[in-house]
Amino acid sequence: MKHTNHKMEIEKKNYLKSLANWTKDLDQRIISLKRSLAEKETKLNREMRELESCDRELRKNIDDLEVALEN
Repeated sequence: MKHTNHKMEIEKKNYLKSLANWTKDLDQRIISLKRSLAEKETKLNREMRELESCDRELRKNIDDLEVALEN
């Protein structure tokens, strides 16, 4: 909808441009945050697998020690 006042029309166009730029910036930030979260999730999953492996090894060592103590 065009304004009859030329100054108002320019202000409207400038506002819409700034809104479009703000939206593009927000989209980029969202993409960046999603990427960062995915990387952190991958790292946490890897660390969890390592901890589970350590837990299994420790449990096996405890079982071995219990057997050794029984003998």
